[in-house]
Parts: sequence; C-alpha cells; structure tokens
Amino acid sequence: FDYRVNRVKRLAPNIIEISLQALSDKIIFQAGQFIFVSFQQKWLPTESHPFSLSSAPDENELKITVKALGDFSQKLINQLQPGAGAKIEGPYGMFSYKTSTNPKQIWLAGGIGITPFVSMAKDLLFKNNNYKITLFYCVRNHAEAVYFSLLKQIENNLKNNFQVILFCSTQQGYIDYARIKNMAGDLNQADIFICAPPGMIKDLRSQFIKNGKSKHQIYSEEFNF
Repeated sequence: FDYRVNRVKRLAPNIIEISLQALSDKIIFQAGQFIFVSFQQKWLPTESHPFSLSSAPDENELKITVKALGDFSQKLINQLQPGAGAKIEGPYGMFSYKTSTNPKQIWLAGGIGITPFVSMAKDLLFKNNNYKITLFYCVRNHAEAVYFSLLKQIENNLKNNFQVILFCSTQQGYIDYARIKNMAGDLNQADIFICAPPGMIKDLRSQFIKNGKSKHQIYSEEFNF
C-alpha cells in the first residue's frame, strides 16, 4: 500500500507519533494488529520495519508510534518529515481483544507496548459492546506515559466498561499478579492480554499460570526494547 506522511508529532523527547494518509487503496486491519513500513526519504534507511498500529480501523489516518530503541528508530525520530512516502505491508498478527470471546479482559502494557492497546481502546469507542476492560499502563515514570490523557478520555466516555491504571515502576516497583488482582478484582473469568518486552511477558505469564490461569486465556505480543 502507498501512503504519505501527513504529520510527525513529538509525544516525548524519544517518542513520535506518525500519521499516514493513503494515496490510493487503504489497508484494512483489526485493532491490535501490526504492519511493516518502509519510508522513502533522503538519508533514511529504506528497509522495512514492523510497527503496531496506534490508530483504530475507523480513523481516517493510519498511525504508528515510534520510540528510539535503536539506530533506525533514532533516525526516524530525528529526521522523518511530513511529505515522505511510505510503503506499507500487512496487516499481520492475531493480537486483538476480538480474538477472545470473553468480555472481561485485563490488558497489560509495558512502555511502548501500549500502542496496540491504544488502537483497541479507540476501537471500543466506535463499537457497541459489552466488554469490561482494565488496562494497566506500566512505565518507568509519568513522563513516559504519553497516551495516558487520551486513555483517560476514553475511560470517561466508556464509563464502567473501561478503566486505565497507571503503574510507575520508579514509585511502585514492578507490577505482579498480586497487585493486578488487588486492583482489578477477581481474575478467574478474565482473559489476559500482554504487550511488553519479552522478559515482562515471560514473568507475568508464569505468575498467571502459577495462580491457576489457563495458558489459553493469555494472549501476548512482544516488543523488543
């Protein structure tokens, strides 16, 4: 798919949100999926890289959110300009709240792993549904929680169907099963969605299974930090 960069919005010193406009056919995707993107701009590498979408399927623009985690992402953050071309391949992945038939869900995001959850939270606004979602947004500090205000707005609109909880490790330590259960209540009937670095996924998955959660109720997407 051929797209063009419409806007590059800086969310934090090391995080940008890229808005893309289709030049012809639009990509059709489910909230929570990811795409491969290569940018056409002088001095930028031309290789394709995967990014989870942070826009909902019903939005007019496609959005991805990039954190400086390596050479390529650092160059994007420093050099990408509106007007650059973009080649998009996809969508890929099965990480979506719709893959679960259980309306009660716990979402756990580690850092920039919030992006597919932003897509899914936005999608909830467009749909009439009976989902009961608790999202734990896990970051080192409040400054890293670049989507917290947006997610609180969604919480206000969805009333009792969506709750977002900010969890800062510098103040509260690392999140674990006991704290999730204490803040979210009974987890027996809830499905678990985790998007985070591999170590966080492995640790939380192990804790959930140790406390009786079936591995078939745990969905995950890795972000390599």
